[in-house]
Amino acid sequence: MSIKANSADARPGTGESTRLPDHAGRRSASPHHQFSGSGASDAYPRRRAGGAAQPLEKKAGRIALAYAAAATFCVVFAFIYEIFSHGVYSKAMILQFLYPLVLGCVPFALIARFKLPLPTLTARQLWALGIAALTVGSCFLGVLEIFGTTSRLSIIFFLAGAATLCAAAIAQLLTIIFPRG
Repeated sequence: MSIKANSADARPGTGESTRLPDHAGRRSASPHHQFSGSGASDAYPRRRAGGAAQPLEKKAGRIALAYAAAATFCVVFAFIYEIFSHGVYSKAMILQFLYPLVLGCVPFALIARFKLPLPTLTARQLWALGIAALTVGSCFLGVLEIFGTTSRLSIIFFLAGAATLCAAAIAQLLTIIFPRG
């Protein structure tokens, strides 16, 4: 099969085309036609033949493990920071691991253990954001206490964390009260 070169897409002096034909021998409008597959829907993963997603108790267990890992990281971070703080300690720094442990690991471990319904994605994401804000706020407050200073701005972390936790609870309650058809 021969491809005729237009002046716009020919290599200078060779008379050859710089565009490659697609599977039907026609030029594709997409510059990435060999990667795009059969359509835009290929960009999203497909479910397996049975259409079954991951079991909810397994997903809740993995979320609980992620929060346990975050709590462990907080313990290690606080321990290392306290080593280099020259004997100055902060309760906020030492206890920062409790936020991901008590608010994240324990609830999702109970959901996994008793096979309770998993909260919606929006509620889980808002909940995670609230836990992150509380944990970072505790770490920030601990750093300030170890350094020997204070800041009125440290309260913002705790207010933002509490607000997003409340928003997560409201989002979950709204989906329970007004379920989608």
